[in-house]
Amino acid sequence: MKKKDEITELLQHLYGFSDEQLLQEFKAAEQEVKSEASPQPDPEGFKRLWTKLIKEHENGGPQ
Repeated sequence: MKKKDEITELLQHLYGFSDEQLLQEFKAAEQEVKSEASPQPDPEGFKRLWTKLIKEHENGGPQ
């Protein structure tokens, strides 16, 4: 059995996400980044998406 990385364990501990929920959130964020069609890394965009995901989680899921 593969050990989970520290970030995964931390997210699951902090937010109570299951493995499937983490995967769904990651895929949703990945799709949003792709839809923005940014050809270069976008640290501000990642920060914006991460903040959005946190707010969605606090409000019971995607809006």
